Amino acid sequence: MPSILDNATRIKRFRELKATLRTRRDRLLVGIDIAKAQHVAQLRLAHTRILDPKLTIPNTHAGFEGFWARLEAHRRDAGVAELVCAVELTGTYHQALATFLEARGATVVLVNNHVAQLNRRTL
Repeated sequence: MPSILDNATRIKRFRELKATLRTRRDRLLVGIDIAKAQHVAQLRLAHTRILDPKLTIPNTHAGFEGFWARLEAHRRDAGVAELVCAVELTGTYHQALATFLEARGATVVLVNNHVAQLNRRTL
């Protein structure tokens, strides 16, 4: 399943995001741990509080739609405009969800497995 954004656009967007990550607080951040049957996500407002500590997402189109509805509800309630999803690269299991989120306007950042593992050790 091809990505909606080409690599040059993805890299440019990531650099812009990285440059403003510590200064902008009007983002809904979503970390997603990818697996074969279902994914697990955590939703938080940038630099403030966790909105949903553990959200399970079935790896189906219906599961993605339900997850998107939940994201939209949180975004509306918090009054934030931007949605940033960090998706762990796991085989090809991440592709369907990443493409789904990009198609709906979310910024998707692909996170290397090794980097995610180092972060888990730190936490």
